Amino acid sequence: MNPIAEGDVQEESSDLRHDAAHVVKTFATFVKAVSVSETLPQSPSLLYINLTSLEGSSYCIELSTRGYRIVGQAYNFISSEDESVFESISALLESVSPLYTMAFGDALIRKLEIVQQKLQESGHTDP
Repeated sequence: MNPIAEGDVQEESSDLRHDAAHVVKTFATFVKAVSVSETLPQSPSLLYINLTSLEGSSYCIELSTRGYRIVGQAYNFISSEDESVFESISALLESVSPLYTMAFGDALIRKLEIVQQKLQESGHTDP
């Protein structure tokens, strides 16, 4: 095997695992539950995330080099032929979870209010 290609595969695999860990850490507050599947097979270019939306809907999400795709309506279960691929987990969640969109927007507003308050406290009053 070409050493460069092997390095690329290892880097891709590492990137996917990093992306999945980021999803679990960052989006846990915007969903009921999220974890990387321990049951479904993983490869350097493919892994699965189990997620329950704030509405209570369960999803098995494929993460590949193409992006994020819902492949099932239950944890560790691949049943969907839906070919809709999303560039980010956020875009995928916006398509299926209105409560995610509201929770994410509310969190963003809170962060902006904190920034505004800090600016006002430091004497910067420009909008």
